[in-house]
Amino acid sequence: MSETQDKPLLFPESKCGIFLLIPLKHSHSAKAIASLSIPGENRPVESDDVNESIIQTINTPNTPHSVTRYELSEATLLEIATGITPDQGLPQLYAMAPGQEGTPEDCRFTLFRSELYLFATGIAFLALGFTYPNPIVLRRICNLGYTQSDTVYRYCFGNCCKDFDLNEGFRSFFESHGLTPFSKPGSPLYVESHVFNVGVVRNRFSDLETIRIGAKNLHLMEGLNNLVDDNSEEDVYYTYSVKTQELGTHRFGYCVTSQTLSYLVANSELNLAEEMDDQRKNILPMVLLALYQKYTCLHFRERLSLLPENSRKELQKLKFDMMEFQAYGTFPPAEMSRWHNDKQTYKYILDTNSISEAVKNLSLSLNILAEREKEFEEQEEKKRDKKSNLVLYLISLFGIISIPESILSLVMYFVEGQWFQAILCSSLLLALLILILSILLFVKKKK
Repeated sequence: MSETQDKPLLFPESKCGIFLLIPLKHSHSAKAIASLSIPGENRPVESDDVNESIIQTINTPNTPHSVTRYELSEATLLEIATGITPDQGLPQLYAMAPGQEGTPEDCRFTLFRSELYLFATGIAFLALGFTYPNPIVLRRICNLGYTQSDTVYRYCFGNCCKDFDLNEGFRSFFESHGLTPFSKPGSPLYVESHVFNVGVVRNRFSDLETIRIGAKNLHLMEGLNNLVDDNSEEDVYYTYSVKTQELGTHRFGYCVTSQTLSYLVANSELNLAEEMDDQRKNILPMVLLALYQKYTCLHFRERLSLLPENSRKELQKLKFDMMEFQAYGTFPPAEMSRWHNDKQTYKYILDTNSISEAVKNLSLSLNILAEREKEFEEQEEKKRDKKSNLVLYLISLFGIISIPESILSLVMYFVEGQWFQAILCSSLLLALLILILSILLFVKKKK
């Protein structure tokens, strides 16, 4: 249970934002992904923190390990969520409690530049960004641990306000582009989502404990001006920037859990947009490369359970996709980045979600597919044997029927003194007898 401690404020000035990482699945091929009419700007994946070799690998088009990335502007997000076109202006958005009246300022939130990643393995993510002034707004939008939401979303132009459904707006957008959320219809999109928190404070950190307190507050969806103590969670890990020796302070730190990544950074100007853009461009690709491995494994398991019994072609495709994913689509922490804290952050995401184990367990699924493919081969071999035996028997039957006729013809040739025809007929009869005997011996040997 969380209890607010009566202590001096460590962070009297702060700003907070979030990327809600919504997992999706699709059945588009690598080539078809590039032709989708996504209302955003198609750009290659770029990152100063992810190793360049990995960036080049995922930016190779039309391959099983390719990634297609779209940048979605605030105007595009507003149109998806509310139906308001950009030429109508940008309304103010609110996340209200049921029955709440008016437009309280502490219920307001603002959509932020977002990303849509489409992986060729059949997985996609919408990294939906927004900023908020009050943690209660965050909990209304993505209340982790709950499967239902009674939040009322409202937008306002001046004094004209209207309610809208944020979840259904994005579900309709996904459906129109062949994308399906992992969360079931009717449930909030955050149910299967991961949260990437970004918190900005004005002053640098003199010790690691201060970073831990603030980053964990972000994880618990509490305000940075509240000191919260909660030791009930065991899967909580931290990484930090190296201390700047001239200043004797740290600039940032991360708190990593199974459902959240929380980034706390010092920015003297409290420029939240700058820090969110930096995380969106550099760290977000790394986070999604970790999570896509988890959801690809889930997607493969679903495809395996739905595999038609008599379709060898689909079985072979699934087997090949799984093998290629294991070979080219997974990235160990040592390869992810040249920065130690980034490698550790990535490793903690893998560990807290048991992603490495899920990838290894694909080998069991591959063994099942190999056995099923072996059954297909045995069934096909039996069919070929039946066809082959039928043909051989027909040939034998034809030969047996032809033998008496050939003997009569041979006798007639001898009686009439047609020696050339007699010799020719004898040769053909002998060849036919040898053929029939060979067929019978072959069939007996197979049995």
